[in-house]
Amino acid sequence: MEDAVKFPQDGRSSPSPVDTEPPVRVASAESTRATIGTTAIIFLLFVTVGATAQLMNTALGIWFTELFVFLGVAWVRLRTSGKDPVRYAGLALPPWRTGAFGFALGVANFFALVIPTQFLAQSMAPPAWRDQWDVTNLFKNQTPLELAAIVAAVVLAAPVCEEFVFRGMLQRGLAAAINPRAAAVLSAFIFSAFHLDPVGFAARFELGLVFGLLFLRTNSLWPGILAHAANNLISTVLYFGFNGAEADADRPSWRAVLTVALFGLVLLTGLVALVRTEPSVLQRATLAQLPAETKPIHRGSAVRPWLVGALAMLAFLALADRRGLVLGWYDLAYHLPPLGKSATAQQKVDRERLEALRKQARSGKVPLEAYRALRQELFRQSRQTSNDSG
Repeated sequence: MEDAVKFPQDGRSSPSPVDTEPPVRVASAESTRATIGTTAIIFLLFVTVGATAQLMNTALGIWFTELFVFLGVAWVRLRTSGKDPVRYAGLALPPWRTGAFGFALGVANFFALVIPTQFLAQSMAPPAWRDQWDVTNLFKNQTPLELAAIVAAVVLAAPVCEEFVFRGMLQRGLAAAINPRAAAVLSAFIFSAFHLDPVGFAARFELGLVFGLLFLRTNSLWPGILAHAANNLISTVLYFGFNGAEADADRPSWRAVLTVALFGLVLLTGLVALVRTEPSVLQRATLAQLPAETKPIHRGSAVRPWLVGALAMLAFLALADRRGLVLGWYDLAYHLPPLGKSATAQQKVDRERLEALRKQARSGKVPLEAYRALRQELFRQSRQTSNDSG
């Protein structure tokens, strides 16, 4: 089969570093509307099925969401419209230098822009917001195996699946109806909004712009995927490097943030200079799709393997961790907000007791009902406190 993505091999025909010639618009306006509709469906599934799966079991829930809600739905939409997802989205592997540049850009951008942007947002956000949308909460109270699965999902699954949706499907579909640069901006906005995190919105929007411009510049998803993976990898390493939750007590100073940002800006400047002197570092691919006469695959044939895989994963969760599944249901039914720094000593003691009881209940040392009763009681106290303060 002819390769879907072709890169110049000698580098002499590569565009200049400021070349932002838009990719060929292969999608029609009707396809753009279908793309927007598919994105809306993914969002609805994300906030319902995906969120529920993650509340029941964080590790498998994240993998389930990335594989079947994000990647699966987008893949089916492209196949049923007569497009080869790999060729259409630009998933063929680029030269190693192009991929390495994407990873390096993700590292430099994290230090230069993500850290100061997020620090500023957290400084301005109300404390309750910082506690409610603290993404590091997903690492807490996990078994070592679950923790490894979560890290793998954050560093590997999320970059591939989310870039496929937001750049490979959404940005490319939008570019058929609006200016490609505007499509990159809009897809970045939607990408950030999907995370439902007002504190992290600005930082993720900036990240979405970086990933979108890489896709616009190279016509390949891989530079953006590797930049996305680098961002998630460094943030995860820093979290564990600073002992996780224990690092929350002392937020970094402006001086420390500015020092890190300066370091990142030096790296970023070096990468820009590299592209200007060696344009072949960012080689441009030719996006392709199936021939026009190819008939779209039947919807049932496209959906069936993804549906079987999703059900198999849920069945595995039910069989492998029945007690954890029940505990997850209790967590969902009696939702307790994260404790902020303003929490009383008694509230902290109660929450620690609840977490310890959950571990005992999951291992079978105490009945599941004991955990449910304590969580229900703390849930009632939390609601009562909220009503009194309101």
